[in-house]
Amino acid sequence: DPMKPNFLVIGAPRSGTTWIARNLMQHPDIFVPRAKEIHYFDRHYDRGIDYYESFFEDVTDETAVGEATPDYLANEHCPDRIASDLGQIKLIVSLRNPVDRLYSRYWNTEGRVSKHTGRSFEERLKEVPSWVTEGYYDEHIERYLALFPRQDLLVLKYELLKTDPTKFFLDIVEFLGVDNRVVPESVAHRMNAAGAKPLTGKSRILYAAHRIARRLNLEKLSSNLDVMNQNTLPPMKPETHAWLTREIYGPHIDRLERIIDTDLSAWRA
Repeated sequence: DPMKPNFLVIGAPRSGTTWIARNLMQHPDIFVPRAKEIHYFDRHYDRGIDYYESFFEDVTDETAVGEATPDYLANEHCPDRIASDLGQIKLIVSLRNPVDRLYSRYWNTEGRVSKHTGRSFEERLKEVPSWVTEGYYDEHIERYLALFPRQDLLVLKYELLKTDPTKFFLDIVEFLGVDNRVVPESVAHRMNAAGAKPLTGKSRILYAAHRIARRLNLEKLSSNLDVMNQNTLPPMKPETHAWLTREIYGPHIDRLERIIDTDLSAWRA
């Protein structure tokens, strides 16, 4: 019988989802496909469930099976599609201070486009309003909670990944109900997602070796996954930061705090 996921990492973009996927992949009881961001429920839904299930053909005896596509969180069609195709599964969301997340989103894109747009952060926000609304976590989570019980949604704070990656990882493992004594060595290393290249040729063979090594707990993630992002971004204009924190995200942070019953005062600073 083709396998379907029983958990999804749904977001948010620029909030550690690559790190989550790469580290869950190392756990012997968890299957995560090699493909980064399948985008089935948002971009490729018309390809049908057989296409989606093809990503999970290599599942063997893993008890937790899932994938990570951080754009699922903000996409209004995803909750319905996920509920109807996968039923009551577990959902994992990592949330980052929405102002920091937005700034990271801007620089990640500016850094990758071959010709820089030359437009400021402030100008780009007007051009790409979806970047801003991605951070309306309260609205997005509410759509999911209309269809999934609260206990099936794990809300992580990205800030914990920065300060205590092991605790962050164990929170996920315990939520998924798999062996919490297995913590990959790579968990101690924070990861720069921009440095994680798609696997091709030689690294595919390495990946196959990973799957075997992982079983023997000899896993050492290849160095490009361990690289911590040393680049510090140029500072945001203080007035932009204040405007985003108070005017744009303030009310959303207040509502989210009530919905998930978590202290988010650090995000108001």
